[in-house]
Amino acid sequence: MTRDRTDSSEKEIRDQAADFLARVHAEDASEGDWLDLEAWLSASAAHRDAYDRAEALWAELDDGRLAIAAGLEDDASPANVVGLPARPTRRRSLRWIAAAAAVVAVCLIGSLFLISLQISPKTETYATRAGETRAITLDDGTRIDLNGASSLTVRMGRTERRVVMAQAEASFDVAHDTNRPFLIEAGDSEIRVVGTEFNVGRHAGRTTVTVRRGVVEVKPRTGADAPARLARGSQLTVVDGDGPAVVRAVDPDEAFAWRSGRLIYRDRPLAEVAADLSRRFTIPVTVAPDAQAVRFTGVLVLDNEDAVISRLEALAPVIADHTASAIKLHSAKN
Repeated sequence: MTRDRTDSSEKEIRDQAADFLARVHAEDASEGDWLDLEAWLSASAAHRDAYDRAEALWAELDDGRLAIAAGLEDDASPANVVGLPARPTRRRSLRWIAAAAAVVAVCLIGSLFLISLQISPKTETYATRAGETRAITLDDGTRIDLNGASSLTVRMGRTERRVVMAQAEASFDVAHDTNRPFLIEAGDSEIRVVGTEFNVGRHAGRTTVTVRRGVVEVKPRTGADAPARLARGSQLTVVDGDGPAVVRAVDPDEAFAWRSGRLIYRDRPLAEVAADLSRRFTIPVTVAPDAQAVRFTGVLVLDNEDAVISRLEALAPVIADHTASAIKLHSAKN
């Protein structure tokens, strides 16, 4: 009896997965459909596994659909639909054999293609120097804007698109592809999207994710903690190995301001400001021990480094010590 209930539950989940797949693949799919799907996927691992299997089957059926249609094209007469002839002709048999062979060939080629991608997916590494930004367009149409002093690796596979970020900041405008989720590894966290726009900052073991459009799921790469789902105007901050993530409401445009040559801060540590400036300019900025407690609120226009540092001295209680190789910020209260 227990087994019957388990089978029924598994069937119900499979049916739900199929229903969601049909909804989001429909031409009139709405953002509400995607939000419902994300909520259902986040409910349990069984839901995610069922949906992954449904997506894989959908892809296989779509691969074989044209081959089957070609083999059946001449057999669509009313006589063939209503009943079977007493004895198939040789020509018709050959058409069925050809159609079956085509389906087998498509499946075989697809399997070999999948295996080859799993063994050696297309991998590219993109990097920028301090003071340099870069716009990247991936094969699927996804756009990545990479901030200075950043590096990330992109692997484009058949079943997923995966980015690995070390020390980097980048904004992503992800092309919609239900068959290939877009995954980002950032320290202890994994970010999962289907199609959306968001910004990720990664520095000194700290990851910040800000969403401007769509829905983003962030979860620990290890452990059983439930994922956090972020919609427009949500920002998640997590430090590797240092407790749970913190989610707050923000103006998402502020996180993207670096792309237009501005940095916007609201009560942020001076060390964060220094790290951001070190990305945008060739001379690194550091914070002396006596200024570690200083926090900053304001807007910095990124025209040239000397001018930015002068404005920072005017807006915050700090004094800059310039050398040929670095700029160190000290507390002005000493």
